[in-house]
Amino acid sequence: CRWTALRPDRVGTPGASMTYLYLDTETVGLSLMDHDVWEIGWAFDDEPVQSGFVPHSIDKYDSQAMVVNKYWSRCPVEDPRGIDPHVEHALMDALNWHKGRGRPVTVVGSNPSFDTYRLSLRWGWKELWHHRLIDVSVYAMPLLGLAVPPGLSAVRDILNERDHDIPAPNHSAGGDVECTRAAFKALQGEYEQLKVPF
Repeated sequence: CRWTALRPDRVGTPGASMTYLYLDTETVGLSLMDHDVWEIGWAFDDEPVQSGFVPHSIDKYDSQAMVVNKYWSRCPVEDPRGIDPHVEHALMDALNWHKGRGRPVTVVGSNPSFDTYRLSLRWGWKELWHHRLIDVSVYAMPLLGLAVPPGLSAVRDILNERDHDIPAPNHSAGGDVECTRAAFKALQGEYEQLKVPF
């Protein structure tokens, strides 16, 4: 049995049939119900990365998560609930604009189901992106011969050993978007060189 599939350059590149949204969120913990998003980073296709803080609560948080993403030094505000929501509104407006053009926005992330669930929960379950998500860690597995999905940092390290120049993820939403986009493009390029039809 032989299967065929459309190559990424025919279905997934900017200017073709989809728009990529590279997305990352920083949260005050990993609980889907108890821990808020406090920072969002994103970029559409090759556009500049945008990021910023969003209104949130720290009534419940995970201490380890706050250390990893440097919350206390990066978000020194007295009332995080009072943060101007313009960053979040900018992303929602852009998503609605793309949706209005009839082009499915496909989210690319290091753990996109985590990020999209969090934002959907915040936004009243609005469907602003395509239901299929691209997880860079899973996308890397067959190429790199991995049995389990690695973290973004591990994908970056392996790709840089293969002569790529991927910036390090730094647990800021904008920095992780830069890393995710560069890693995804490097993986796409390697698949294309191998003539693998995905």
